[in-house]
Amino acid sequence: MNNLNTYTDCSGCDLYSLPAAPVCVRKPIFSQITRLVILPNAAQLPADWTVGEDWDAVLDNTSATVAFGRVLHGKGGVPDPAEASVSLGKIDRRITRRRYTLDFELTVNSQTREILRKMQRGLTDFRFWYFTAGDWLFGGANGIRPLVVSSVLPLLPGGNDFELGRIRIEFASDIDPVAAYVPDFADVDLYSGFLIDNDGDFLIDVDDEFLEV
Repeated sequence: MNNLNTYTDCSGCDLYSLPAAPVCVRKPIFSQITRLVILPNAAQLPADWTVGEDWDAVLDNTSATVAFGRVLHGKGGVPDPAEASVSLGKIDRRITRRRYTLDFELTVNSQTREILRKMQRGLTDFRFWYFTAGDWLFGGANGIRPLVVSSVLPLLPGGNDFELGRIRIEFASDIDPVAAYVPDFADVDLYSGFLIDNDGDFLIDVDDEFLEV
């Protein structure tokens, strides 16, 4: 299967409208990734990926089968991609694909530890989406196909250190993944063992009290 995620079509070169007054400063959109959605290829896609409640039918963190997807809560980001290009003549150069890296950090508990260990095997039999603090969901109707998947579970030496796992997913595309504003996706009723405060810091539940990492 071709692992190049393609989001352009025959109208991909059309220009879209811009604000009538481009000098106006609009409210910036928070970019931190707060949720990572993993959907096995054997699972059904949501009826409408832009409707939060439609995800309830295909996601179940308690399932032990590939019939349902999982949602991981944490924090992460996607930096500038590496670009591959081709030269067309002496001065014309076209970018043919971009290779992206998603880094995602989450706290480790008994459930997330097993997912992280399975990802260390480099399994890529899934699609994924990522959701930001600005309520934007990236991935489109069919999700993003990964190229390379890895994870680490370091044990830091500090007396107050907590176990934090890191997932790294590399994927290729011609342009950035399709995104949609899906504020009700934050209402998807799944809990993976921890919360994040308004500043993006982990909160650990200790005796019903949340401690900041």
